[in-house]
Amino acid sequence: MPALDHDLALRLDPADHAALLAARIAERDATILARDAERKQARATAKDGAGAKSATDAATAKTAALTTASTHEATVAATVAAVKVKHAAADLQAQDEGHDIVQGAWVMKAEAKRQGMNPIEDVRLPLDDKQADDFVASYRASVRASFEGMDLQRQVTEYVAAHPKVDGEPGKLIPEPQALLDLRAALAGKQEAVKAEQEKQGAIFAAVLAASGVKAGDYSYSRMSTDGEIVLGRNPLDTKHDEVVLEPKGDGDGKVIK
Repeated sequence: MPALDHDLALRLDPADHAALLAARIAERDATILARDAERKQARATAKDGAGAKSATDAATAKTAALTTASTHEATVAATVAAVKVKHAAADLQAQDEGHDIVQGAWVMKAEAKRQGMNPIEDVRLPLDDKQADDFVASYRASVRASFEGMDLQRQVTEYVAAHPKVDGEPGKLIPEPQALLDLRAALAGKQEAVKAEQEKQGAIFAAVLAASGVKAGDYSYSRMSTDGEIVLGRNPLDTKHDEVVLEPKGDGDGKVIK
């Protein structure tokens, strides 16, 4: 299987793009639900015992969500395989690849994606059950709106490319076609939806930190997850809270980070 020596974008036809996008949205949503159910199962087990109905119901929901996610993952894989056959790219070996929604293409990379170092996690703050439920609901909505917004951006870009502006249009006095205005309005709506959900998530984040007395500014890394917790810490290259020892030249050439 020949390796790529340059990046390759496989343009998706409308049906393949729609199928891939729908499967990706559904898979991501099911994965979020599975993580949420795992959180509920763990808490129910700790509170009521592993055999309690609350725990077994959560376990059943987790299994169902994982099955749904797996089904949509298979749809993505099958769609991508069919796209590669259409573009005579089935035998090409990419180091990294993925769906570029805005571009409307499956992109195959000649070089592997650079992986950063994992953060150093110092503090974990639990969300209460209501906060966790509210966060998951908001996160699901924001993820879906983000996917849909990227697709609307693609539609706007493609419409503009296919309908060049009238030559000599002075001061943009000629209004844009209604179809394009509708697309722009829909895109703005999705962007506002994402912003609104992120504000909800930010409010939950602030409330948890305020209740714990922890200051986010003391940390360079933060994450609120569907596991029902906030994680605070540092990025590996940030030596805040670390001790830097300078060794004499010639003995290890310098810095030792403890």
